[in-house]
Amino acid sequence: MGVTFADLGVSFGINLGVSLVVLFLYSVFSQQPLNARVYYTKWFCLDDKGATEKHEQAEVEGHTVKKRRWIECSLRNYADTFDWIKEALAMPERELIKHAGLDSVVFLHALKLGFKIFVPILLLAAAVLFPINFTGGSLEAQAAYAQQQVDAGNAKAKLFDFSEIDKLSIANVPDASPSLWAHVVMAWVFNMWALYMMRETFKHIAHMRLDFLADQQRAPNQFTVLVRQVPSDPIKSIPETVDHFFSVNHSDHYLLTQPVYNANKLSSLETKREWLGNKLIEMEIKLEKKGVRPMHKDGFLGMMGTRVDSIQYYEQKIEEIKKEILQEREKVVNDSTSVMPAAFVSFRTRWGAAVAAQTLQSKDSSQWITVWAPEQRDVKWENLPMPYVSLMLRRIMVAGIVLAIILGYTFPVSFVQSLANIDQLAKVAPFLEPILNVPFINAFVKSILSGIALKIFLAILPALLTFLSTAEGYTAKAGIDLAATGKYFYFIICTVFFSNVLGGVLIDQAKTLSQNPSAVPQILGDRIPTKATFFMTYTMLDGWTGMAMEVLQLVPLVMFHIKNNLLVRTPADRIKVMNPSPLTLIETLYQVELYFLLPFVYCVSNPLYLIFAVVFFVLAFIGYRNQMINVYNAEYETAGAYWPHFHARLIASMIIQHLTLIGVLALKEASTQVWFLIPLPIVTIAFHYVFIDGPFNSNFSKYALEEANRKDTIDRTISPDLDPSSFLARAYLHPSLQSAFQLMDEEQHGEGGEDSRGGKGDDKGGPGGKDGETGSGGESDEGKEKRKDAASPGISGEGGKGREKDSSRGGRRSGEMERRERESPQVKLVAVKRHPRSAQASPAPEQPAVTALRASSPLPAGAADRAARGMSPVGHPEPYPRADSTDELAFEDAPDFSPGLSPEAEFRLSGGAAVGGGPVRVPSPATAGTQPLLQGRGYGPDDGASGNFRL
Repeated sequence: MGVTFADLGVSFGINLGVSLVVLFLYSVFSQQPLNARVYYTKWFCLDDKGATEKHEQAEVEGHTVKKRRWIECSLRNYADTFDWIKEALAMPERELIKHAGLDSVVFLHALKLGFKIFVPILLLAAAVLFPINFTGGSLEAQAAYAQQQVDAGNAKAKLFDFSEIDKLSIANVPDASPSLWAHVVMAWVFNMWALYMMRETFKHIAHMRLDFLADQQRAPNQFTVLVRQVPSDPIKSIPETVDHFFSVNHSDHYLLTQPVYNANKLSSLETKREWLGNKLIEMEIKLEKKGVRPMHKDGFLGMMGTRVDSIQYYEQKIEEIKKEILQEREKVVNDSTSVMPAAFVSFRTRWGAAVAAQTLQSKDSSQWITVWAPEQRDVKWENLPMPYVSLMLRRIMVAGIVLAIILGYTFPVSFVQSLANIDQLAKVAPFLEPILNVPFINAFVKSILSGIALKIFLAILPALLTFLSTAEGYTAKAGIDLAATGKYFYFIICTVFFSNVLGGVLIDQAKTLSQNPSAVPQILGDRIPTKATFFMTYTMLDGWTGMAMEVLQLVPLVMFHIKNNLLVRTPADRIKVMNPSPLTLIETLYQVELYFLLPFVYCVSNPLYLIFAVVFFVLAFIGYRNQMINVYNAEYETAGAYWPHFHARLIASMIIQHLTLIGVLALKEASTQVWFLIPLPIVTIAFHYVFIDGPFNSNFSKYALEEANRKDTIDRTISPDLDPSSFLARAYLHPSLQSAFQLMDEEQHGEGGEDSRGGKGDDKGGPGGKDGETGSGGESDEGKEKRKDAASPGISGEGGKGREKDSSRGGRRSGEMERRERESPQVKLVAVKRHPRSAQASPAPEQPAVTALRASSPLPAGAADRAARGMSPVGHPEPYPRADSTDELAFEDAPDFSPGLSPEAEFRLSGGAAVGGGPVRVPSPATAGTQPLLQGRGYGPDDGASGNFRL
């Protein structure tokens, strides 16, 4: 007997109950201050970036979390248990893009697409296909015939079992029945509706991507290309060859070249130095707390060897590793074998970079291969030294390994799935038969055990496929994730779908097929639609309960408290313990692709499955939106570049649906209907290429020269004196080399203060903010020249030369300002209000009054605008005070506001320079900067008390 409605009810009850309990626990746990670093990790990361435990309070999505509190004792906060759902849905999409990135929002659009496609299909199937399937009577007729054969003493006969659920599938429609025409018509209707919605979503996401790129702030990857397969020259070095080639062929826009070094050994040394530095800080903290110098043994695991002073030991080890780093740095920079036949080439304009990245550079297409450079945080530095010519061989080898793993997985998964069948399990383990006869245990095994077995088999795949994709040599983390997701899709098709459908049927019916091979078509035609019941129970387990567990973050919660109590010794340890792994494509996209594949396949043959898929899309949309707002911090940003790959897999899922349905109808002897289905996959592919891929795909693979030129023009208008080399010179220098040059500066100039250390370079883009600046103690001009020479070795081109000549702090400071703009700085002044001037004559001009709302730490995205309107920010229990409820300030220097503002108008100030006298231009709403917005000498409106102020 297959899965019955009672069995499905047991599975439904268990999964629904577990999901509700888990979500309730999340509602309780997330309100406890001691768990805030798990459930609001992203807000803490934004607050702690560049600082550690400085603040007594940290603003976390509107919740003020006092670090000295552990348990939330106010019962009022528990009244609205599921308010987090409303808060997760409240953030507008524009704010969510700024907060979480376009990649995250595009992923949410994938979930919305599933809801938009399958809800109308479910309603139409319920009205048309359910009655036809349920009244078909084919299964009952087959069961009656099988019973007659058994009663007649036919030794080869076997009882035919089915459940009430199976009667809702196409299996219950008699062979060659005219009713099958309804399924053919619905297949065409469903298909065209899905294609229409996919086209509209593709178009919308393409426009979102263009808007996102148009609004994106200046970043090094917009001006830089990665060039590989640089031909060797007997006279010139690799950097000189690249510099000469681009100086000749891109003379008007070429700026500088940053060679690619094989600095992997230097990276391991730098990692060791960071570990030693953290241990030294830990020992110093122990000394400060206990007043006794810590001691340990210098042998194996601190249990053997001589007892030494820990602080002196680690200081000595750090000095030793510093010498090794400097020696390795000299080797990397000066040894020609460490320079790879590749380079990052930067241009003065985006237009020049777009031309170089999107055109053929040489008549020999195997040389001078250019692609857009990834974001700095997206670069996979370990893969850059891989020879380009070896990449194709690597990918062929990895493809063979993946094929072997798929084949290796298919047979055990099919076997384990067969054991989930009660009869098969009783045959393998007869001693379990009394237990399996218990109704609840029987229902549990049939509805849940097989899903658990499948999840166990799939648990290690993400890590394995990511490792294999990394070995293929992709230079960007995004490329690795996308390749791993593609491999996972093949696993879904072969292992999850076909091995469960075909393998399960063949194993279950092995005896019948061996005795009567001619029954193969009929068995497959009847049994393939009925296997949807397994996927119903699997969706409840993986999609419903799994999504609730994703929100609860049980494993990260437990691991955080274990590590926080046992391993955290320094502020750096706390940040590492708090930071979870970023949400990658392979951890999320494969699941969404599976829940598109299954409803596509079963929307005609067994539409009951659509109910379970729709519920998944709703739960996943809410759950992942909450996680993207509060927990996960994007590791990189591709501006939704993965959407065409995801869309192609949806098309592949539809083709699988067509082939499966054609096969089922052919097995049911509906030859005429089959001919009307054969054009369906052809129409689908043609529609994809003509109406979807053709008009919109180029927006994801190319960058329009018109758009690049527009942004360049805006840059020249706003910052006519901007020197691109100020933020490009070190942008793509290997992070370990940047650290080594900083260390070299410290060695050459001693402890000249914090300002004497070169910036390491931010992982989000831009060079170090204080690169090359001197400390308060001063430095000779000769020393400055030496430092500049050491700061940018290996940089070729006009930008590099210009940088050597430029000794002004202004140029370097502009790079720092660019870096600050990209880091989403704190809001200093959120709203101001202009009061109208008096119409009466006055001996002295009346001072404009200003009201301001301050924030001591970063506010959630959109909180500024909401606060200015007196609205409650997302997730905050009480509204902020209105902007006009704060004390008024006035200016002695009487700066006027720009004309055109209506009296009593409220607006936001964006970042700007300090204000003196004269008119002040008030920009349109934008992110606030870190520089003071207004400063001067002010007085109170009532008592005239004056004093200096700075906003």
